[in-house]
Amino acid sequence: MRKLLLVLFLFSVPAFGQFASDTFTDTDGVHLEAHVPEVGTSWAHARGTTDLDINTNHIYSTVSAGIAYYVVNDAPATADYDPQADFYCVGNNVTPIIVGRASSDATTAYGVRFSGANTWTLYSWVAGSVSTLGTYAGDNCTTTQTVKLEMRGTAIKVFIGGVERISVTNSDVTAAGKAGVGTYYSYVNTGYWLDNFSATDAPPASTARKQRAVIF
Repeated sequence: MRKLLLVLFLFSVPAFGQFASDTFTDTDGVHLEAHVPEVGTSWAHARGTTDLDINTNHIYSTVSAGIAYYVVNDAPATADYDPQADFYCVGNNVTPIIVGRASSDATTAYGVRFSGANTWTLYSWVAGSVSTLGTYAGDNCTTTQTVKLEMRGTAIKVFIGGVERISVTNSDVTAAGKAGVGTYYSYVNTGYWLDNFSATDAPPASTARKQRAVIF
């Protein structure tokens, strides 16, 4: 009788996960570029003359006007990934930001900011030229809001509190770049802050370990 031999070949899809994570736990007054994140190597001050400093384990702007953009010095696996952070504002006159696909000088990127007047804005920069891609009114920043920028090819989305609020198709920025944080014309006040930053590679189409059977 002929015997059958079943051989299973196992192969795995690429790994994915957080490539940066930071709760900004450090001594008050430490500049962000001097702070070491929990996951990742370091932060770089990419653009602007304003500093972001640690205060009560958050980050905030240290001057009353100007911009500041910082990026993590850790590369995502692809251009598809999700920067995320907690936003908090005591009023409507400050604009915390998270960015993705940012160039090293943060003049090209996708970004999400709280724009004041209870409004959130998704925008793109290309060589410093800004385009508004979408807006959403709601989810006031006077309550801590967890904001995620999801990038999947040309599908760019914003989630606030786990709920999709903005969705566009856009190809302004395609390079993987870097993830980061910032403020735009902020007011110096420790009541305006960002916290609990993370950047996570998009999962592959299937995260399950696959197998193939061959019968002899």
